[in-house]
Amino acid sequence: MDQNQIIVIASYSVVSATAILISIMKWGRFYISAIIIGSPFLAFSIYIWQSPIVIPLFVFVLIASSLLYNRLFYLAFAGIITLFFVNLAGMVFPVSWNGFDFIISISIIVSFFFNERLRNINRNNENAKGGSRKNEIVRDIVQTGGGVVMLIIFFYFGKATAQILITFIALDLFALGNYLGINKNNILARTLWFFERRGTGLGIGAIWFATGVLLAFALVNSFATLSEIFFVLTIGDSLATIAGSSIKSPKLPYNRRKSIAGFTAIFLSSAIFGFIVMGVTGIAIAFIGSIAESISKYPFDDNLVIPLIMAAGSYLI
Repeated sequence: MDQNQIIVIASYSVVSATAILISIMKWGRFYISAIIIGSPFLAFSIYIWQSPIVIPLFVFVLIASSLLYNRLFYLAFAGIITLFFVNLAGMVFPVSWNGFDFIISISIIVSFFFNERLRNINRNNENAKGGSRKNEIVRDIVQTGGGVVMLIIFFYFGKATAQILITFIALDLFALGNYLGINKNNILARTLWFFERRGTGLGIGAIWFATGVLLAFALVNSFATLSEIFFVLTIGDSLATIAGSSIKSPKLPYNRRKSIAGFTAIFLSSAIFGFIVMGVTGIAIAFIGSIAESISKYPFDDNLVIPLIMAAGSYLI
């Protein structure tokens, strides 16, 4: 390791330590427990992807997540975007985009599981699901449209380029959600708030969705498997909600909040898509994704459960 590399590593460490110390002094001890919980994932990331850039990235995402719907969010977000472009330029120990996306998703997950304010928002979001059938259907139509756009980007550009583009879009939407969550009188904000679940933060579902997409990118290299995961996360999941709320059918015995109609909708649509892109294997992975969606319940959002279980299942098939 030469002198320049040592300087870079030291700089990353100093920036990270300074940011986290300021956060501890100003906003509480959540950051201590978060760093302790996140340390094994950081160590794993550094070992696998051989880059210290994941350290400040984890810290900045952690701080930004915990400051969601706060103007101070943008200070941490500026650090995230800076690291994105530093990595894109291949400067100072760049990490593979799998590693970049992995550490972003892990940091967000740690924030939502261990920050009390975010945990309450997440709980309210879960309790409010299904409160307005009309709003839920509109949300799912929008999600389906977003899924179609994402799949077009994925198929047109291929995994490598699409991963960078979708990561950048996800980060921008993270910042936009914070802006609209603060500036509620904005026309776009008022429109989105009208369709948001009551008692929750603006875009919480979208944040979980983006986290699941980035986690899928990090864990799966197969183009076909990733396309199947994205289909289940977006179109399949939306069809499950629409069918489950529109068609009267018995509830699933292992999850009374899910119905046989919803399970059938997600499985049939995902199986058809999976068969087209992967053959019989795609049907098996579609079944795994359908099971994952049907068993998900608070505190484990389906946008997190689906990519995790589908990724694990794809390696076993």
